[in-house]
Amino acid sequence: MNHHVIIKNSILRDHPWVAMELYRAFERSKEVAYQRAKRAQSVYLYFEGNDWKEQAALFGEDHYPLGLRAMRKNIERAIQGSVEQGLLKKPIRIEDLYFHTTLDT
Repeated sequence: MNHHVIIKNSILRDHPWVAMELYRAFERSKEVAYQRAKRAQSVYLYFEGNDWKEQAALFGEDHYPLGLRAMRKNIERAIQGSVEQGLLKKPIRIEDLYFHTTLDT
């Protein structure tokens, strides 16, 4: 979890389909990147010299998961850590942080 996309509320209000279309575009982009990675493995590997299967054994088949189902616990940990470190005054609910159409991704 190291990237988020922020869309203005006014855009989402007028065009609620935008959030899911962006999600689908990033998902497709990742699929293309994974296809390329299998041809040029070293560019996408975390550890130089490891092959794709060895890395998959450590991190799973999807090294860069997308969506709240895959990342919810990490996001909640980041929120809790931010509260503990004083960056946030109180925890933020996932439902208040992400647009409603993306909550089931």
